[in-house]
Amino acid sequence: METKEAFKTRLKAQLEEWEADFKKLKAETKGQYAEGALEGSKEQKEKKLEEKIETGKAKLEELQKAGEDKWQDLKGDLENTWNDIKASFEETSKNRQS
Repeated sequence: METKEAFKTRLKAQLEEWEADFKKLKAETKGQYAEGALEGSKEQKEKKLEEKIETGKAKLEELQKAGEDKWQDLKGDLENTWNDIKASFEETSKNRQS
């Protein structure tokens, strides 16, 4: 069974990786907009992804504050949030390439 600390560490590492990847994606996309290769709503998808990452940070903070007896109650919600971020990141990355 995973401990609260191990769970938190795993989620934090994934979130940090996504943040780094998002910064890279955003920089690449900015260049493509400047070159005229991209236009329109892809920028909105990036904004949505950025908001989801911020939600992930807030959820991680909530986990940090949760006592040992309450963190299991948050685990499912956190996993759903992480799955949502992952799906949004994959969609944003895929749409940027197309």
